[in-house]
This record gives sequence, C-alpha cells and structure tokens, in this order.
Amino acid sequence: TLLPPREIMSTRSLNRFVPFAASLNSLMKKAEVQGVPDFLLSLIEDLGLKGHFDAISKTRDEYEDRLGNVMELVRAAERYKDDGPCITSGPSSDEDESMETP
Repeated sequence: TLLPPREIMSTRSLNRFVPFAASLNSLMKKAEVQGVPDFLLSLIEDLGLKGHFDAISKTRDEYEDRLGNVMELVRAAERYKDDGPCITSGPSSDEDESMETP
C-alpha cells in the first residue's frame, strides 16, 4: 500500500520535491524520444546550467571553461545520434512494486 505523501514528508519538503519530480518526469519523457546529443542540450537548457555556471564562476574565463567542458560532452555524444532515443521505456511493473510499502 502506498502512503500519502503528506504522511511521510513535511509540506516544506513536498513543496520542493513536487517540482523536482515533475522536472525529472519531463526529462524522462524527452529521453524516450531524443537521441543523446539532443537530450544533453535539453538537459542543459531545462536545468539552467548556463545560468548556474554564470552564478558560480568567478571570472568569464571560468564560465567559458565550464560551459566548454559540457559542450565537449555534447560533441562527443554526436557519435551516438543515430542510435535512437536515450531510453526505450519507463520502469517495469516490478520496479513500480518495489516503491510500495509492505
């Protein structure tokens, strides 16, 4: 039996968790239809990595280095662009059952 979220999490935690879970769900749906390079670009955009790098970098060079490293990963992923979606299906029913409490 699944417990209602409010029985196991505080309202403050739920207010942070629900948008996070929605973001992960959105990313999973994108991973089911996008190849690796496109998914990585979606991830960079959806998670706001450029803004995050800008906020934590002390200099423009540091920002550009961080962004360059991520873009290098995207370029390396290009070799997998013809392999289809990143993932092919969601969790199996066995995995769903493992989330339930006894």
